[in-house]
Parts: sequence; C-alpha cells; structure tokens
Amino acid sequence: MPSAFRNPKNLSEWIDLARYGKARPFSLGWGPRILGVTILSLGFVGVVLLLGKNSVFQAGHLSLGHASFNNDCAQCHTQPFATAARLLGAKHSSVPDQSCQTCHNSGLHQTASLFQPTCASCHTEHKGDIPLGRIPDSNCLDCHKDLHRNDQQLLTVSKSITGFDAKTHPEMAIHQPSSGRNLDPGTIRFNHNIHLKPEGIPTVIGVLPNGDANRTKQVLNCVNCHRQEKAGNLMEAISFEDHCQSCHPVSVRLAGTFSGEVAQSLAEAFRVKAAIHPAKGQDGSATLGELRNRLDGLMRDPKQAKFLIGPFAGTINGIPGGGPISSDGPKSNETTQTEWIRTQLAFLERQLFQPATQMFAQTTSGCLYCHTVDPKSVAPIALMPSKIPSRWNKNALFGHQGHQFIDCKDCHEATVSKKTSDILIPPIKKCMDCHHQGSNGARVNCSECHQYHPDSVPFLPGHSFPRLSKGNRHGS
Repeated sequence: MPSAFRNPKNLSEWIDLARYGKARPFSLGWGPRILGVTILSLGFVGVVLLLGKNSVFQAGHLSLGHASFNNDCAQCHTQPFATAARLLGAKHSSVPDQSCQTCHNSGLHQTASLFQPTCASCHTEHKGDIPLGRIPDSNCLDCHKDLHRNDQQLLTVSKSITGFDAKTHPEMAIHQPSSGRNLDPGTIRFNHNIHLKPEGIPTVIGVLPNGDANRTKQVLNCVNCHRQEKAGNLMEAISFEDHCQSCHPVSVRLAGTFSGEVAQSLAEAFRVKAAIHPAKGQDGSATLGELRNRLDGLMRDPKQAKFLIGPFAGTINGIPGGGPISSDGPKSNETTQTEWIRTQLAFLERQLFQPATQMFAQTTSGCLYCHTVDPKSVAPIALMPSKIPSRWNKNALFGHQGHQFIDCKDCHEATVSKKTSDILIPPIKKCMDCHHQGSNGARVNCSECHQYHPDSVPFLPGHSFPRLSKGNRHGS
C-alpha cells in the first residue's frame, strides 16, 4: 500500500517540477576542479622528486642488507613504469634480475629445473628489516612436493618433500646406504675412543732419547682438534701442524753412539727438532730431503766441531757418531762422509716409513702410525692422500655458533668410535629432536638449512651476507 504522503492527489506537493531549471552548487565547474586536482597532484610529485623524498612512494623500508640505498630507488628499479605495468596485468617483475645480479653473484638453482623464478618472486622487498634469505616454505615446496627434471634424466634427490619430519623429509645422503657414501673416505688411521679416554693419553713431553714410555698424560676433548672458523659456521680444516704435531712430531734419532756431553747434547737436539711434514701434493721425499740437509750441516758446520770424535775431532772433515755405523773409525775423505750420510738417511727412513718394530720404541712419530701406503703407486715413498672431508653436508647449511649450548657428545658419538670409517655426523632424526613443529620446537623452515643458489654466501639466521662484486656500497 503506497504511503499516505505519496498518492496521486498530493504528488505535485512533494516533487519539485522546476528542479532541473534551478542552478545547483556542485553541478557546474567539474572540469576546472579536475584540472586543479591534477595540477596539485603533479606538483606534489614533482616537489617530492625534486627534494629526493622518494620514500613517500615506498610500501615500506628496505631490508637491512639494502638499507644503504633505501632512498635510491634507481639502484633496483631500472625500468620505467614497470610497477604500473604490473598493475595492468604484466607478468614481469618490477625489479629485473639484472638489477640484483649487479651486486649479487647468484647462480642458477639447478640447470635441470623446469623453470627459473625471478629474484623478486622469492625475495620480496619493502617489508622492513626482514632477512631476504628467509623465504616461505611454499616457494620451495611448489617444486619439491613433486619434483621433475627438464632433461628426462633420473632424479638424484627425493622426488617429494613436503615438510620436516620423519615422514615428509628424507635422511641425509651420507647416511643412506644406497648412496655409497655411508663410510668416512678418510685414510688417516684415527681412533676417537682412544683420544677421548677420561684418564688422558701420553704426550711427547718427557720422552727419553731411547723411547722410554715415561710420558705425561693429557686429557683431550673435542675442541682440542675441532675448532670453529672465525665466522663460527663451519669447523677449521684438520691439519698436521695445527692438530697433530704437538703429540705426533716427525722426530727421529741418529744411529750410532756418541761420546761426551757435547756430542750427546747435539744428537739429542737432532732428535728433538721435528722434521717437516710434507705439504699438500708432496710425498715423503720432502721430509727425507730436509733430513739430508740437516745431516750435511752436521758434517760441514765448523760450529759442530765438538760433535766429532776420533783423531779428526776439531776439524771440519771428521765424521760424527760412532758405533756400528762408523766401525772403521773416522775418515776424512768426502766419499766416506757421503756414505755416512747415506747410511744415516737409510736408518732414518726406516724409522719413518717402516711399520713399528721393537727397534723403534717411539712409534707414534712414524708416518705409518697414521698414514696408509698407496698400493697403486710406483713411487718409493707413496702414501695415500688423507681425504679428510672439510665439509660433509654440501647441500645443507649448519652453524655451530648457534648450537654452542649443546655438548658435542649429545650429537657426535665420538667416545665409542674406534674406526676411521665411522661417520660421526648425526642422522637427521637427531636434528628433529629440537627442530620440530610446536611451541617448544626450533625453526624447521627450508631456508634454515638449505640455500637456493649453489655459489651464494651461506645464510646464517638473523644476518644478511650480500656478496658484492663491485665494491662496498657503504663507501668503505
């Protein structure tokens, strides 16, 4: 039923028949108004650009790693109207990959990937001080939940990964028997169990010249050999000079008997001074060459005159030593000196490169105490390369610095390891004890352990490490 106020009889009372003939306050001048607003807007933009206050156009501050050019948009936005083109449906990024690659030497994820996403599709800027290396898991799982290659070859990694637990994530490759890498490739004979005995192990301090076992003991722990790099991420590479030499010096003793306090002192000095250890790429001949030079020095250095015995003592032509090596007594000719050096060198070589015997009580300094002879080599002194891995999980990231509150033995079962072939890197289930979903679990994001770019700087949580190729943008 129509309203009482709106019936045909009073229709003329509530409709203004002259409405369209009257002037209205907002019906005129729209053109000038629109033009004025446009001029003011353009003027505002012009003033902002002129004053360099580009930050008013940003969605938010740049990340910490890019903060040095927070007000320099042109460093990244090199293509005009790229952002507007995206709003109109363009599929390209407003920041081209070339802009990122000007500073960051990032490589392809995998050449066999079906597609390569743009940098900005994973690393989203203008969201404040959020590390760009921490990307959502969805960016990784889009491919890895059902992985394929573009070259029709078989996958060498798991086809489906959808999370981080025993059901959705595979075991580390080094613990997979099918990988053929479940044994330590190192050739150095090493027993963790012996070195970590609670009562300690004998040291070279206090060893008598005849190899008597009156030796002091030192209690070792993991950090005696395994020390963090300065960055705190990986461990320093094991080297003989830094980790072995203090207990296993390359020391040898001369053959023969030496009369007199001075001669005995010089012979002991020869034993105590450790010979050089072959550098990478060298073999045992480098050690013997250095010992030969030291023997020659004993023969020719006038300062060692008191080391000589017999009628030629005090001359530079006498022969040091005595006993079975020089049974005929000292001789003065050069040939005999050479023969003496050769005989001594053969004796030293047996100490270094022959298995331990009763003759050589101080066996811990012999090369074969730790090294393995290379059966394939025809060289007279050929030892197997040590092959000690400097990094085990090359496809994953791990920082010891963030795990310093955990005892080494909680993850590495070194105290019960008696074989060189034992791999002491913990299996992934050990990681899952702490890294799991829930309020009391540590982070389980993909980027926590994995990096996308194969040659990028390792990412550490909470930090950004840009790898610059054109100098430091901070001007230092």
